[in-house]
Amino acid sequence: MLLEDEVFNRIRLAPESLPIGPTQALPSSLDIRLYHLPVKPLDAEGRLEDLPDGERRYTLRYSDGTELRVRFGADFPRPILGWEKARNVGGQQMTTKATRRSVEQWPYWRYNNLEDTTYRRQLGL
Repeated sequence: MLLEDEVFNRIRLAPESLPIGPTQALPSSLDIRLYHLPVKPLDAEGRLEDLPDGERRYTLRYSDGTELRVRFGADFPRPILGWEKARNVGGQQMTTKATRRSVEQWPYWRYNNLEDTTYRRQLGL
C-alpha cells in the first residue's frame, strides 16, 4: 500500500520504488481531513512516464476519479517541477496546481527571524 503523502519523498529518493499499475493508496492526510474522507486505502493505479523534455511524470489515479500528477527532473536530485491534483467536489471538477518558478538556496537557519521577512517577499511568499 502507498501513502499519498510519501509520493514526493519517493520521487526524490527512488522513483523506481513507486508503484506502477494497480495498487492500494491512502489519500493524503490533508484530503482526508479537508474532505472528511474515511481513513482507508482506495484502489488506485500508478503510472510513471518519461516526458520529451528530460522530465518525468508520476500519475496516481484513484478509483473515485481523483488524480495526482507530479512532474520532476529525471536526474538526481530529481527536483519537483510542479504538481496538480484534480478531484470531483460536490459534482464540480476542482484542480489544484503548483509550479516551481525559481530556486533559491539560502542558509535557512540564518534567516528565520522576524526581521528577515524581506527574504520571504523576495520569494513571493
